[in-house]
Amino acid sequence: MRQPVIEVIEDLATPPLHMAAWATCCGAGWRFGHASHAGVESQFWKRDLESDEAFDAIWKLAQPRCEALAGGPLRVLRVYANGHTYGLGGAVHRDADRAGAFTLLYYPNPEWKQEWDGETVYYDEGEEVALAVRVRPNRAVFFDSRIPHVGRPPSRSCSALRVTVAWKLELSGEAVDAEVPQEDKSPEAAEKIYTHLIEPKVVLAAVHERLEQLARSISIPGVRPGQAPIAERYGETARQDVIKRLAKETVEAKTPRGSIVTTTHVTLEDSGALRVEIRATHLPDLPDPTPQGPFLRLRVNAETAELAGIQIDEASALTASHLKTQVLDWLNNAYAFPVPSSMVEKEAEAIARLAGGGIDEYRALAQRRIRLGLLFAEIARRRRIQSMSPAELENLVVESLLVSASVEERDASPAELRELAAD
Repeated sequence: MRQPVIEVIEDLATPPLHMAAWATCCGAGWRFGHASHAGVESQFWKRDLESDEAFDAIWKLAQPRCEALAGGPLRVLRVYANGHTYGLGGAVHRDADRAGAFTLLYYPNPEWKQEWDGETVYYDEGEEVALAVRVRPNRAVFFDSRIPHVGRPPSRSCSALRVTVAWKLELSGEAVDAEVPQEDKSPEAAEKIYTHLIEPKVVLAAVHERLEQLARSISIPGVRPGQAPIAERYGETARQDVIKRLAKETVEAKTPRGSIVTTTHVTLEDSGALRVEIRATHLPDLPDPTPQGPFLRLRVNAETAELAGIQIDEASALTASHLKTQVLDWLNNAYAFPVPSSMVEKEAEAIARLAGGGIDEYRALAQRRIRLGLLFAEIARRRRIQSMSPAELENLVVESLLVSASVEERDASPAELRELAAD
């Protein structure tokens, strides 16, 4: 069995490219709130580096060596930089769980002293330290993304930002030949399209396998087991079963973490290849929400409800909805990422059909609903919240957010209850 690849590469870039890369890292674009993986409290700085000339040039220099180590051509999925200061370290994690995924980690800092620490530590299957790589200017590490590792924070004596640049790479395999993600060029940059092509011979082999399964399980009177004309009778059924299975597996394996799939379009081409187009909203870099407060929880009792002319159950539902609305307002304001216009238009049309009126007057409401729906899906994924219905999921997410939020409580007045009922 082949051992996971890991190799340290010294002097990756030419001196001018190294300096150009560091100049980019010193520029604007950093944001705080990234973590090694969901559920980790320790957060640090991050910035995207897609289409940056200096880092594109560095990858071209590194590509031949990396492909020789990987054993085949590589495609770049993402390029970004992480920034750590004293006290802001990462957590042990794997960059990917699948074979054929690799990472090129680069240290662009022009200076790094030994006493500043900040090494990258790699672990073996027994969770023992297998390799510790010191930060060194213009050094890189190419490794199998399944290897667990962690970036240690700089020491107290270090006043610099420890920067690592990561190229997330994938081997261009024969079974599923995925193209580089095609991003929409519209302002709705949160939406991305991923197109994957499954080779004809892979589809054909899967169909033959499915037909063999059917031949063993289907009994036709007067025909010996295994001798039934399965291909003639069940060929189309087998093909459709295979298309559904391969499409599902592709979506599960190829959609990046943090992306919410909105639509999937599957096409069986004349060549026999299966093209799977995934349209997804990309939300991997949203910081985990820490709701700001205080939020107001209104208590209600039978006497107050009676004075307001409202049943106690209705009054309790109104105050619960009031608290929930405060959290939704905060989420909508805290996360101002763009949402796909196609989803907004469809939602606005649905609201207009129910409420009457023109689509234009409901676009703002539709945008809010879409944004919150995507946020609920992403927060639920990170916090492992599962539900049978969207409404229940929404309530569970809100409850999980309120656990760490500042909430003030007081008794509701009859006037407040009447106002809530009127709304």
